[in-house]
Amino acid sequence: NASSQSIQQKHWLIRQLLPIDDETEKFIDTTYQNRLEALLSVDDHIGQIVGLLEELGELDNTIIMYTSDHGFQLGQHRLSVDKRHLCEHDIKVPFIVYSGNSLRAESGISKEIVLNIDIAPTIYELATGSRD
Repeated sequence: NASSQSIQQKHWLIRQLLPIDDETEKFIDTTYQNRLEALLSVDDHIGQIVGLLEELGELDNTIIMYTSDHGFQLGQHRLSVDKRHLCEHDIKVPFIVYSGNSLRAESGISKEIVLNIDIAPTIYELATGSRD
């Protein structure tokens, strides 16, 4: 639970919320643990796919993209399960692109803001080598 002092610095809607009760806290903890376990299975599957691509000699000719939605609040700002607020973790999503060595034009981490509308142009640029 955020402190009362911290809550008073938040948006007026957040300031109206009471601290999270014990039952809700248990629900949040269980939900978070379940999501971590599900994400572990995704990680395992991606590892298997990358291993198969390496085995087939195709990893250098492959583009792998990963993204996700914004997820839900799980206790942040006293929000038990929500995603409708303008907090940093509500508006940022992961967008990871791996392109094999034969396809790589640039590498590194971009600090640019990425939106869903960036996915199609990114695929186009990787496929054609052009931004036009």
